[in-house]
Amino acid sequence: MYARRITTWLTALLMAGGLAACGGGSDGDSGSGSSSGSGGTSSSSSSSSSSGGLAAGPAYTVATHYNWGGSYFPMGLARDASGNFYVAMGAMGQGPGIDKLPVSGGSNALVAAGVLKGPTSVALEPLSGRLTVVDETGRSIWSVSTTGSTMLLAGDGNSGTSDGVGTAARFVAPRGLVYDSKGNAFITDAGARTIRKLDTSTTTSTFAGSGAEGSTDGTGKAASFNVPSGITVDAQDNLYVADYKNNAVRKITPAGVVTTYASGIDRPLALTMAPDGRLFVTSGGRVVMVPAGGGSASIIAGSATTGALVNGAGQAARFGADSLGIYFDATTGKVYVADSYNAALRVLTPPAS
Repeated sequence: MYARRITTWLTALLMAGGLAACGGGSDGDSGSGSSSGSGGTSSSSSSSSSSGGLAAGPAYTVATHYNWGGSYFPMGLARDASGNFYVAMGAMGQGPGIDKLPVSGGSNALVAAGVLKGPTSVALEPLSGRLTVVDETGRSIWSVSTTGSTMLLAGDGNSGTSDGVGTAARFVAPRGLVYDSKGNAFITDAGARTIRKLDTSTTTSTFAGSGAEGSTDGTGKAASFNVPSGITVDAQDNLYVADYKNNAVRKITPAGVVTTYASGIDRPLALTMAPDGRLFVTSGGRVVMVPAGGGSASIIAGSATTGALVNGAGQAARFGADSLGIYFDATTGKVYVADSYNAALRVLTPPAS
């Protein structure tokens, strides 16, 4: 029953940019990174979507790093300096929560099921070392300690677009999350079609997006988006947004200038940037790579055919319908993907040079 509710919720969320009663959504943390809540069952039935004419890129070898199984639904990913993963869970047994994957192995609930309504993204706060969590279903932003205690940062749980301090701010469907070098958090509001800024004084403001459905480039509120989802940042504090229904990645400078960075990417959800400027993006059942500086994306793993978990090289691998979290390991060059529908954390290893 819980799995069925998650599936219904996610379908409505991704297609309409809206919000339903239960579950969680996508990506987005700066270190990284947007379906059956049962994870890995036949309810992630095989489907196909357009490849968008993307060429094959270098074939990354896909393996399973961790498999939760059962009623788990991994989404956004963060990783600390010790190598521990923190995972936003749309389902964690009987409800949403935050799971921790220690380097030593296994998993344990950092924030127990039921405390949060539907977390989608998690990121490390650069100034405090705590975690920040976007609770999309709860329309709120939380701070979480390494022991699991929670503190509300922004949002009052009601739907809206108001800017303000703390709980005076409102969100429609907050989804992706990333921090810049100054400690400001940037949050994609998929339902409001805007990018929100949460500064170090917990003041929320609208950084970019008019709120209207569209793909217009421009500065600040002159620009438009259509279901902005995952978000990441580069060393110069430029933001990159997975603009889901525009099939594009948008770039936003620190001055708020929005441009289209890459297009023709089918349903981009989560994205992460390597230090050399390459972007890795989840796109339906694929992971694609955008070269540094923008341009044409290429497929490095997976295919338009989705379904049960299959490991392998390049397009022989299979993912669930949408992968809602991604993280790039700058030390090894490996890419970690939250295969949400298959309740697994996948690891992609680049081919030998």
